[in-house]
Amino acid sequence: SSVRTIVSAVALAQEQGAPRPPISSRNVWLLAGGRTVLLENWNTTPGDLKYELAPYRAPELARGAPPSPATSVYALGVLAWEAFVGRRPFTNLTPEAVLQEQRGPRSSRQS
Repeated sequence: SSVRTIVSAVALAQEQGAPRPPISSRNVWLLAGGRTVLLENWNTTPGDLKYELAPYRAPELARGAPPSPATSVYALGVLAWEAFVGRRPFTNLTPEAVLQEQRGPRSSRQS
């Protein structure tokens, strides 16, 4: 499946110590013959990345933690959700609103 192909590509990159490319539906191409390609969007501007990647950003990244294999798993999960359901888990939210949702209620951040 396409999702399996993307997961395998990200796992291979991590095993080799390469940083993962930004994972989003914008950089996954489904080609003829069932081929799937994960592109590195180096042509995407920082402003575009903010809006494009917000739904794929793991909650721990939103809290300031460094990227890890787990953050890739989260992004892959959002991508799989989008592929199977036809929409992102967070819809009609600005990147700031997604960040707030991921950080959780204000009271939990103060403890």
